[in-house]
Amino acid sequence: MAGRPEFSFNERRFKDVMLYAAERLADDPTFGETKLNKILYFADFEAFRFLGQPITGAEYQKNKYGPTARRYPIMRDELLRRGAIEVERRLVVDHVQDTVRLHPEGVRANMDQFSDAERELLDRVIEDMRKHTNTEVSDESHKKSAGWLARDLGETIPYSSALINPEPLDAAALAGLKTKVPV
Repeated sequence: MAGRPEFSFNERRFKDVMLYAAERLADDPTFGETKLNKILYFADFEAFRFLGQPITGAEYQKNKYGPTARRYPIMRDELLRRGAIEVERRLVVDHVQDTVRLHPEGVRANMDQFSDAERELLDRVIEDMRKHTNTEVSDESHKKSAGWLARDLGETIPYSSALINPEPLDAAALAGLKTKVPV
């Protein structure tokens, strides 16, 4: 059925990934909502690719600055109302954006609900995102997301697109393939 999510959305896991990323990147001066959205996206799509199912089951859409979870604003606002996070609009590197910080007395992520493989994947994605600015992670999401490349703005990005590598092979890889393919 068109428009129906591929997986059921787990609100609790989604919010806990948000809280965990905000805690882990509290010392990252380039951490903003763009980076947080890309962490959610890459964690879910890499989990689908390597573990067979996403971590949160969120539905993602193509937006101008890369994939974003459709329910992200709702989940962020619920965490804000509960006092779990604070959102501050500030200059991050070269542009103003919202940043999410854990409230000092707020709840922390419940990581017990995630498998060891899921936690390792989350940690890997978070550490990879730490190396980049928000603009760079946005650019990376454009290059590395076959689903984002193939969709129009606002359309849902299917999890199955995680199985497609949109980056072209370099000359050495192509040469290696040519020598292995019988003519």
